[in-house]
Amino acid sequence: CSCALRQAYALRAHDRKHNPDHTQGFKWMLPSHVSDLTPVIASTCDLRLQWIIMLRRNILRRKISAAANKLTTSSHVSNETHAKELRENFKPTIKTENLYESISGEHHEMLSLIEKFKHLCKGDFHVDERVHYYEDLVDAAPRAAARWDALLRQLGAAPPPG
Repeated sequence: CSCALRQAYALRAHDRKHNPDHTQGFKWMLPSHVSDLTPVIASTCDLRLQWIIMLRRNILRRKISAAANKLTTSSHVSNETHAKELRENFKPTIKTENLYESISGEHHEMLSLIEKFKHLCKGDFHVDERVHYYEDLVDAAPRAAARWDALLRQLGAAPPPG
């Protein structure tokens, strides 16, 4: 509900008044259909909140991660022993029937989300610059540090360069 978003914005404004160094931004992922998000996206743009869109380039890997999260109690491992145990015991299974259609549908949803932001933000933000891919932010990715820096600046969590 965009009412919750407006309340978060009010809290942000209050918090900034009393703690100017504290920042708050929003990370967008695809929890539901893009059409369901229209009021929230519109409020995000109207209130000029800081935001980014996080996507996965490899949709099949995202599906495997989602399957892993359903089988485990947490999407993040607590220590190296826990990680080793999960690697040894977790054998993901993905239904292959309609897999191509499913991946194509998710790709279309990703593009629709970006287009929805472009339409609702009416050029106030450079939407394409706010789209980040998980694979570009992992430690092994080339220029990962620079991408993290850009992401944190867009969320208002890092000072501008210079």
